[in-house]
Order: sequence, then C-alpha cells, then structure tokens
Amino acid sequence: MLYALYSIKQDKLWGLRMSLIIAWNAQIHQLISETYSLVAIQLIQSTDTRFHPFGAFIDDYCELLCQDWDYSLVHIHWKGNQCENVLANLSHEKLKSLTIFYSPLVCFVGFVLQRNTN
Repeated sequence: MLYALYSIKQDKLWGLRMSLIIAWNAQIHQLISETYSLVAIQLIQSTDTRFHPFGAFIDDYCELLCQDWDYSLVHIHWKGNQCENVLANLSHEKLKSLTIFYSPLVCFVGFVLQRNTN
C-alpha cells in the first residue's frame, strides 16, 4: 500500500505552477493568477529555497516566471474565489483526471453560482 503525504501549501503551489504551464502551452502571455493562500505567495516570494521542503516547486514556479510574459499573482479573500472552491469540492466528488476549461461555459458559471447558494 502506498501512502502519500502532502499539505495544502503543496497543493496550492502545485495548482499555481500548473496554471502557469497550462497558460504558457495555450500561448496566453498575459495572466493574472488569484489565490487566497497568502502562505503560497510568501513562499514564492522567499529568496532561499535550498532547504525548504517545497523548494523544487517554488524554484520551478520562479523559472516559469522568467518566460516572456506579463504575469501577476494576486492575493484575494477566500470568499472571492468561489469558482476554485466549487472545483475543489467537485474534484473530491467525481473527477479522477485533470480537466482544463479554456473558457467559462455559460452552464458552468450557472453551476458554480447554484452550488454556492446551497
């Protein structure tokens, strides 16, 4: 049996890193990433990652930032990111693979709003 240990911090860093990779591969050169994880932002902005347990994630993220694009990472209040909350909950319920939404579908926006009222 295989046990995997991870943390919310690692999860947020992985999500931010994947958003950069997906955006770069889709040739999106202007991107604003929003996260309510102030800890993730502080880890990314830290200078010394040599002995940090998430150093590889942070270094890879910073290397992706060196690409030729206009990128900013913004801290928002957790209530402001309702879409992320719905997608996270949905992933625990049904999804077993990575799903990429290239544009918000009208029905999906309605789905997010409906789930947040329940």
